[in-house]
Amino acid sequence: MPTIRDLVSALRRRDGVVAAIVLGRDGLLIDGNSTAPLDPEGLAAHVPPDGARRRRNGGSRPSVGNSGSWSSSTQAVR
Repeated sequence: MPTIRDLVSALRRRDGVVAAIVLGRDGLLIDGNSTAPLDPEGLAAHVPPDGARRRRNGGSRPSVGNSGSWSSSTQAVR
């Protein structure tokens, strides 16, 4: 079974992708890979406020049949 690290690696290999990070619901970095000068920890520090705001506004809700866990979210930054 593929791991989170495999997912991050596969995303990074796509043309034009210079960073890929996976965050937990709490906004903490689970795994990340980027080219210099981008730092996965630094990128992760900018994501939680946006994700928290979306949850407060109803943008992400528990998935039905998924033990009440939050659905995933994808953000692309240029």
